[in-house]
Amino acid sequence: MATEAAGWRENEKVGTGDSFVEARAGVYRLVGRGRRPGPTGTLRRVEARDLRDLVHFDDAGPRHETLFEADRLWSEVVCLDRNQSVGPISDVDSDAIVLVVAGRVVVQLDRARKRREQWEITLVPAGAELTITNATADGAVVLIVAAPPPPRRPVITEP
Repeated sequence: MATEAAGWRENEKVGTGDSFVEARAGVYRLVGRGRRPGPTGTLRRVEARDLRDLVHFDDAGPRHETLFEADRLWSEVVCLDRNQSVGPISDVDSDAIVLVVAGRVVVQLDRARKRREQWEITLVPAGAELTITNATADGAVVLIVAAPPPPRRPVITEP
């Protein structure tokens, strides 16, 4: 019988011989495969958020909520009410992905347009000009993830 908590796995029958597994008094800890120990050899703290907490619509314009911001990654949730759009946005140094979490949108990259719906994702190469427009009368929610993080700039909404 196995139990797991905070990255540790307890199981008497684990005997993989895998150099990525470290054993201590019957408790096994994965030290490889994407999990890097923190500076003191302990596991890093898991940062987690619920996207639903960031979903808010505003009649005045698109709502931007930062999800995570790190040295090498940036992400935000954008909520678009009907007839709202965000962009054009461009960054010469950052690649990005746009994931439709809810609703339907039109994603425009430079001059190419594609209608996207829930769970569909679009790659935005560095330097491409991105515009996202809500395609329905209902609200739409998109997740934008960019790496490396783009420089901070003010969000400008047009009346």
